Amino acid sequence: MDAIGSVLMLIAGVSMLLGLAIVLHPLPQIGLAKRRDGFFVFIAAAAVSALAHQISPSLQEEAHAREIASQQQREQRAKEIAVIKLNGFSAHKRAERMLVSFSLFNGNDRAIKDVRIACHAGGSSGTRVNSLYKTLYERIPAKGSFNMRDFPMGEVDTAVSAVDCYVLLFEWA
Repeated sequence: MDAIGSVLMLIAGVSMLLGLAIVLHPLPQIGLAKRRDGFFVFIAAAAVSALAHQISPSLQEEAHAREIASQQQREQRAKEIAVIKLNGFSAHKRAERMLVSFSLFNGNDRAIKDVRIACHAGGSSGTRVNSLYKTLYERIPAKGSFNMRDFPMGEVDTAVSAVDCYVLLFEWA
């Protein structure tokens, strides 16, 4: 049950207890002098409870639909990124700075720009030592490619012996 449904159920529960108390012992101090007033409060509480049960499923269904749509968008974005390839990738260190060279191919039917590259550097044991992220501010046409030589990714640890890079994000041009 969501927050609105929980609040309504809490109000209904308190109202039912109040209605039952008024039936057993009328409270003229607050204007509820007759037992029938307690029944009215009790019936109103039951209506609020029914309303809470009606609201909660519709809000849950709406949240579930948003979650499915978001998942579908993530899957679609993953498919779009999958057709962008870093070919001929190589990396080397120069004075503790990682430089990568690659050919970026855009297999989409639309041009892209501002491609975010992620590189994970590891030591000889396989432990991830550094993660570097850098944006390539270039426009790559649909079904086109872009060659980059010695793209500076940033500083790396001296223990780095292996590097893996991939396209993380991009914008449609």
